[in-house]
Amino acid sequence: MRATVLWGAVVIAATMTSISACTAGPPEDAASPSESAPAADGAECPDGTSEAEALCVADTDEARAAADVVRSVFESESLGSVIIGVWRAGDPLLVGALGETLTGVPATVDMHHRTGNVGHSMVETVLLQQVEKGTVALDDPLSKYLPDLPSADQITIDMVAHSTSGYQQYTIVPEFQSKLYEDPFARWDIDDVIAYGVDGGPMYTPGTDWNFSDTNILILAQVLEVATGTPIADLVQEGIFDPLGMDETTSPANAYLPDPILHAYTGERGVWEEATFWEPSWTSFAGGWGSTQDDLRTLIEAVGTGALLSDESHEMQLAPTSVGLGTNTDERYYGMGISVVNDWLLTAPGLQGYHASVGYLRDQELTVVIYFTTTPEYDTSNRSTLLFEPLSAILAPENAVDLG
Repeated sequence: MRATVLWGAVVIAATMTSISACTAGPPEDAASPSESAPAADGAECPDGTSEAEALCVADTDEARAAADVVRSVFESESLGSVIIGVWRAGDPLLVGALGETLTGVPATVDMHHRTGNVGHSMVETVLLQQVEKGTVALDDPLSKYLPDLPSADQITIDMVAHSTSGYQQYTIVPEFQSKLYEDPFARWDIDDVIAYGVDGGPMYTPGTDWNFSDTNILILAQVLEVATGTPIADLVQEGIFDPLGMDETTSPANAYLPDPILHAYTGERGVWEEATFWEPSWTSFAGGWGSTQDDLRTLIEAVGTGALLSDESHEMQLAPTSVGLGTNTDERYYGMGISVVNDWLLTAPGLQGYHASVGYLRDQELTVVIYFTTTPEYDTSNRSTLLFEPLSAILAPENAVDLG
């Protein structure tokens, strides 16, 4: 068992990779594209598209080429299901779903699923909103809010927000992994989760290096609760979900997902099994949210345009301050809760059987939301950007993403 890390550190899945030794289980066979649903049950294709081999596709060469890639990868890489949406300037180029959520039940675009570390951008956005209000200052010492954390007097809120605190990624700690896999339905106390990440103190002098760490996001959530006296779930609801109308996104308070549900499967524990309702409290506000294609499209576009922040805060969220630290370069760097890869704003999580790419290219107003599940035959060495990378080469050749 080990943490899934993509191209060193800048786009990272905050969970473990699947173990290769799997036994067959449901769904036994992925549906062929012709058996899948292009949209929600009973829904027609969006205006400007028409159904073509189970996907809603615009009448353009690039849209048809993108659809061909999705169908090809779905078949060749043994995926169980794919939910995909591509829009340029608000117009749909490609929307649809392939495969099955359960045996005999087609996947549809309105299905709910775990988000993975898309949650980072939510927490960081709320942080910047509170900075604008004067509730928190980025140069505040962490000790002002959480004095009991190791080296809290040497770490600023800005360091936590930019992943330069030195606190390690808790999912790579063997003791954490063992406990998680012993009972994936057990509830976790966030203080216990954070303890795995801060044990032993910072890995380097705070502010001098960079490492991806969900630990930082969980700490930021606690800082915001202490500073405001308001639960982080309420801050996200008021600061993000309400103004954006994200009515289909649910908190990680428990394993509940509303119907319809995209079921996920994994071999992480050495046997192929369903993981849809594994308890998400271990990842909490970093990655345990439930959501849909439409809501995540709304979110990434808001992050990309700065709709929820002042111009100054928006610039700060995407600034290349991490370049030169860790694995960050001018072409691939981590901002505040979001990666910037060849000008794409990109998150590529993997969580409990869900694999995803959520991206926005600002100068083209190009949005891509992809979530997929797998079968026992899937090659677990693949990246979560398995579909996103070839699609980016078709949709925006000058901004193609290659994380190999």
